[in-house]
Amino acid sequence: MELTGILFLVVVILCLSLFIYALVKAFSGWGVLYTVVLVFTFLSCLTFLFAAAGVASRRIAWVRIHDKLKAQVEKLEEEARMLKFGDINRPTSDLSSMVALANEVSRLTVERGQIWRGASLSEFKRDGIRLTLAGRPADAAAPAATDPGAPPPPEVNGDLPVENIVYAYSEAPGNDGKILPREYLGEYKVAESQGGKALLVPIIPLTDAQAEAAQNSSNWTLFKILPVDSHTAFAEPNSKRTNEAEFGRMDAKVIADLLKIPVELLERDASQLSGEEARQAKLLRSYVEDGSRARENELPENVWYRIEFLNDFSDTVDSEETRSASDGGYFDTSGRTVDSRLRRPEKQEKVSFKKGQQVLFFRAYAEQLISQGTAKLIEPIFVRPINDYSIAFGETRNRTTRAIQDAEAIARDISQVQATNTVAQEQVVFRQNERQMLDKDKAQYDKELTVITSEVERLSNAVQQTKAELSRIYRANQEQYERLVRTQQAFQATAN
Repeated sequence: MELTGILFLVVVILCLSLFIYALVKAFSGWGVLYTVVLVFTFLSCLTFLFAAAGVASRRIAWVRIHDKLKAQVEKLEEEARMLKFGDINRPTSDLSSMVALANEVSRLTVERGQIWRGASLSEFKRDGIRLTLAGRPADAAAPAATDPGAPPPPEVNGDLPVENIVYAYSEAPGNDGKILPREYLGEYKVAESQGGKALLVPIIPLTDAQAEAAQNSSNWTLFKILPVDSHTAFAEPNSKRTNEAEFGRMDAKVIADLLKIPVELLERDASQLSGEEARQAKLLRSYVEDGSRARENELPENVWYRIEFLNDFSDTVDSEETRSASDGGYFDTSGRTVDSRLRRPEKQEKVSFKKGQQVLFFRAYAEQLISQGTAKLIEPIFVRPINDYSIAFGETRNRTTRAIQDAEAIARDISQVQATNTVAQEQVVFRQNERQMLDKDKAQYDKELTVITSEVERLSNAVQQTKAELSRIYRANQEQYERLVRTQQAFQATAN
C-alpha cells in the first residue's frame, strides 16, 4: 500500500474513534431516533468517502497510464515524422527519410523509364523475335507517391508501344536469388504488339554471340530507355560513403561475376598475364577501385582530388546558357549547369563551402583552387570514367564487327598465303628436281668440257706447230724466192 493510502486509513480510523467517543458521551441526551440517524449518516459518509477514494485512486492510475501512453504517442509521432520528412533542421543533408527516398526513387525511375520484366521467348529468328509479355509493365515514369494514403497510379497497358525502340536484356538470378537483367541482347523495334504478344525486329543485325545468348534466354527484360551507368550502382547495398570508399564499398567477387571476369586476375602479377587477361584485369580493377585512393601511375583524366578548404569559398555553378531536356547536354565546356532541371533556385546560383570542409573535385579545378591557396590536397581519388551505353554498345558492336571482318580478312590472307606457300613448295620441289637434272647435265658437261678442253689444247698445240712449220716453210720459200731472183738477175746480167 502506498503512503497516501496509509495516511488516509489512519485519518479514517481517527475519525471513527472520535465519532464513537462523541456518540457515547452524547447518547444520554439524545433520543434513539437521532442516534440511529446520526450513525446511518456517518456510515453513509464513510461509505461514500471510501467510494470516492477508490475512484480517485483508479483515476490517478488511469491518468498515469494516459500520460505514459500520450508520451509514447508523441514519441511515435515524432519518429514517424522523422521517418517521413527527416530532420527539418538539416533538409539538405538528411536523405534517409521516406519523402527524400521516395523523391530519389522517383528521380531514378523517371530517368530509368518504362520496363517490362519477365517477357518469355516464344519464337526466335534472326530477323524477328516473338515474346509473350508477363502482365503489365512497371511504369517507372510515374512519380513515386509521397503520401502513404495516396491512391495508386493508374495501370498502364501491358502491350509494348508499336514502332518504339526497346533495349533487351536476358534475365538471371543474382546472388540473393532476385531475378535481374544479365546480358545485353541488342536494340529492337516493336513491329507488332497486341494481346500480350510482341514481335521485335533487330535494328542492327545480331552478332553470333547475341543470337546465341538471345536464343538461350527464356526470359527477357525490356527497357524503353537504356540504363545509365553510375558509380554507386556497383557498390554493395546500403554501404556508406567513407574516405577509403568514396562511392561505397565495392565487392570484387560480385563485380567479377557481373562482368564475367575471373576475380583471380586481380591477384596475379601483370607480367604473368596475357594480353586479353591484362585487359580484363584492368577493366575489373577500374570497377573495384572506383572511389578509392588513386595509384601513382594512374591516368590523369581518371584522378580527382579530395581537398580541404583553407578559407570560406563560394563559386557559381550555373551557366548563363539554359537548355531544356530535349536540347540535350547537362553542362557547358566549363562544367557549369545548362540543363534547366539541374539549375539551382534563383538568387542561389553560388555554392558555398566552409573552412575545413573536405570535398571531392575534378583534378583540373582542384589544382586551380590549390594553386590559389584556397584549398590543400588531402589525397588523389580514382574515379572510373562513366560509360554512355547508348554509344558504348554501338562502338562495341562496331569494334566486334570490325574484329570479325579483320579476322575473316586475316583468315583469307592466311588461306592465300598457305595456297601460295603450297605452290611455292611445289615450285621448290620442281626446281630441286630440275637442279638435280641440271647437276647431272653439268657433270656430263664438265666431262665433255674436260675432253673438249683437252682437245682444244691438243689442237692449239697442233695449230702452233703447224704455224711454226708454215712459218719455217714460208721463210724457206722466201729464201728460195730471193735466191731465184738473184739468180735471174745474174742470168739477165750475163745475157746482156
